[in-house]
Amino acid sequence: EKRMQEIELMTLHVLRHIRENYLPKPEIPEASAAGSGS
Repeated sequence: EKRMQEIELMTLHVLRHIRENYLPKPEIPEASAAGSGS
């Protein structure tokens, strides 16, 4: 389970990084919902 969590965190981190690179302003409801959800 520990590895699964690590992979999830890595994936979320990468996705967030990609979004920040693609979007000039990370003002998307998805980011807020995802952050509060976890």
